[in-house]
Amino acid sequence: MLPKRLIALAVFAALAFAPADSPRAQWVQANEVNGDDIPVFAVSGSNLFAIIGFGIGRSTDNGTTWTDVSAALFSTGKTGDGIGGITVSGTDLFAGTGGGLFRSSDDGASWTLVSTQLRGDSTINELAIAGTNFFARTWSGIFRSLDSGKSWSWVSSGLPKDTVVAALAAIGTKLFAGTPYGGLFRSTDSGNHWTSTNVGLPPADSSSIHAFALIGNNIFTCTGRGVYRSTDQGDTWLNVGHFLSQCIAVSGSNLFSGLDGVYLSTDSGTSWSNTGYNEGMFALAVNQSYVFTGTYDIGIWRRPLSDFGISAVAQSPPVSNAIRTYPNPFSQSTTISFTPDTSGYAEVSIVNLLGVEVARLFAGELGAGEEHTFTWNATGVATGDGYATGMYECLVRMNGRVEKLPVMMVR
Repeated sequence: MLPKRLIALAVFAALAFAPADSPRAQWVQANEVNGDDIPVFAVSGSNLFAIIGFGIGRSTDNGTTWTDVSAALFSTGKTGDGIGGITVSGTDLFAGTGGGLFRSSDDGASWTLVSTQLRGDSTINELAIAGTNFFARTWSGIFRSLDSGKSWSWVSSGLPKDTVVAALAAIGTKLFAGTPYGGLFRSTDSGNHWTSTNVGLPPADSSSIHAFALIGNNIFTCTGRGVYRSTDQGDTWLNVGHFLSQCIAVSGSNLFSGLDGVYLSTDSGTSWSNTGYNEGMFALAVNQSYVFTGTYDIGIWRRPLSDFGISAVAQSPPVSNAIRTYPNPFSQSTTISFTPDTSGYAEVSIVNLLGVEVARLFAGELGAGEEHTFTWNATGVATGDGYATGMYECLVRMNGRVEKLPVMMVR
């Protein structure tokens, strides 16, 4: 018979190393931010950004340590009453504040004021970016900028009056706007007009729309009644996740979502598994190696993707620092330009909303580090009829990547 002391030690070891049944089993709390609300994340390569309290934090070591990168932002004296949202586009970090829109091109070390037009009640809470076209979600509705955020116009026609937009996303050539207890709306003309698209979703007055994600041809949205999926660009929706959901994040073909817990689907929402985190949260984020939760008052928690059998997500180099088109919208011709980071074979083409190529602008080798420009003459068609007005996409295929930029033709 074992001595009582050894029995006690064995029981202790069994309890210590048995699978945990705590609300955060196998999740680890990130340091330094354990008492803060974390409403927003943004990921850029090895950088993880988060709104922490009233500032912006940056971590380069998966949340272990944090640097306050909002000191330089607040030192401008033009931020108004705080930060509404942060968004990454290419190598730039954007911050919407009570004083206007700011941009940082050095991971938050310094900030440049882009525009003071959206501030106060129109402070930017979220940006959806498609090339040089910016769309902003504010308390006063949705605004659009055709010049990378310098000037803005109100584009909320068709949205219910006095309805707050809770989520905004640019997916392909379409915009999606989710409202709290007002339903889901879609625009196919860069925000000029909005129509409701709620077939299959819960009644608009019984559930709010919180966030969007894209995997292949599948669009996902989070609601108070679960996760819904559309395979037809938002025409119809199917409930694929029967749990409360407020935030969503994608890692390759894997989908994380939840509100009072984090759930994982590896088959486009057909089935879900509990990841071991079962507490409330504002936000989710995924980088190359970890999934992160942003909580109400207990900071940031993380868990390795490898725990779920997900390999580290390789970050492929982008085609270019930025694909630009000018003018956009246009009536006769528009010029597409970009500067590749690496040399390689490239194809530049224009497709319609059905994905059918209507013009091939270039196919061949391009060198790195120099700007290349291509012009689409929308009146130069052999039939003489030109192209129909409306939305198109410029596709740039290079080095195993495809980047898209919506372009709009008007007459």
